[in-house]
Amino acid sequence: MKYALYFIGSIVLFLSCNKQTIGIDKTNDLVMREEESHSYVYKNKYTVSEIYFYRGGENPAREVITEKEAQKYIIPSFNVFNLDEVKIDFNKMQLYEIKGVSKTNKNISITNDTLYHVENGKREVSGIVELDKSRYSYFKTYYYYRFQNEKIKLENSGSVSEILTQKDAFQKANLSFKNTEYGFNSLADMKNKNDVVCWVVVSFTLERNDP
Repeated sequence: MKYALYFIGSIVLFLSCNKQTIGIDKTNDLVMREEESHSYVYKNKYTVSEIYFYRGGENPAREVITEKEAQKYIIPSFNVFNLDEVKIDFNKMQLYEIKGVSKTNKNISITNDTLYHVENGKREVSGIVELDKSRYSYFKTYYYYRFQNEKIKLENSGSVSEILTQKDAFQKANLSFKNTEYGFNSLADMKNKNDVVCWVVVSFTLERNDP
């Protein structure tokens, strides 16, 4: 017997403020069916949905830069997706990330068409699935930061599989040197003109690829 579950709720505030930017503008709910799971693969289509760039100095501030300029700070190309496959089990509420023989899974929840996972006790956005489940938008944020003064220069970069917004600028441990001797606890701490905090939100479009 087929049945439907409707996941109804409101998207958290920071997503509501960025609907047009990251494409979360759906109003209908996904329909779940018994024993339904799908495989999704990357078909070389991506979108840079947001770029955050802060530079230090006498008047530290956020600056507007292009995708090409942001790529100078972040080594991985934005169009390179490092997973072979993403599988979503809509009944068990599990998302599997597959690379070669390696597989990791996340417990997920769904509100409307938005998939969430829990990271460090906080619900984070994993991606957006089309209502007919034909495509899945996988979100990833690449980050880079640099601390510099007359004695030392520190740099770090990486990525997280979630959306980071402006309010995350000096709150995420991997986006700053917070609570260390060389740290940015706020924009005001970026006193050197070479200090940089940058992160880029990328949406990878995955197509359904069921056997």
